[in-house]
Amino acid sequence: MPLSVRPTLAALALVILAPVVGGCSPQATDKLVVASAQQEQHLAQQGESRLHYKLAHESWSGSQSSVLEVEQRVVTTQPEWQAAWKDIGEPPPTTFEPSMTAAVVFMGQRTTGGFEVNLKGINSSADGNVVVVCEFHKPAPGEGVTRGFVHPWLVVLLPDPVELKILCESS
Repeated sequence: MPLSVRPTLAALALVILAPVVGGCSPQATDKLVVASAQQEQHLAQQGESRLHYKLAHESWSGSQSSVLEVEQRVVTTQPEWQAAWKDIGEPPPTTFEPSMTAAVVFMGQRTTGGFEVNLKGINSSADGNVVVVCEFHKPAPGEGVTRGFVHPWLVVLLPDPVELKILCESS
């Protein structure tokens, strides 16, 4: 199934305590993001900044990949980009340039539908790193779900070379 992509238009802009906007799907989006209170506390313990940025980025997510275990990857080269999309089972939706950085998160194998990896935020840190914050969403008790194995994943592509950290939490 091909991915649909809309180009991003955002430039870097400083934002303090902005709301989370939008969900995560196979599309490119601009998101104004902050961490939750729990994420703020975790980031603060690690010396992360409470200032948050609107970053130009593209993101894609889905429910099928060949990765069976939870895994996080920081991608900085074209071969790593190709390998990540090979594990997803889709052709890369865009060319990976040397000036880019990507976060790739796999949730591993789950026994029913309703599981997702959601982008919760992209934050700056005091040490100059960028922190991609994601959430492992699981279906609520009694929620209707499809039967069968799923392997949720998320890819976040940043147009600049950055030092990247990935922080994932369970919902």
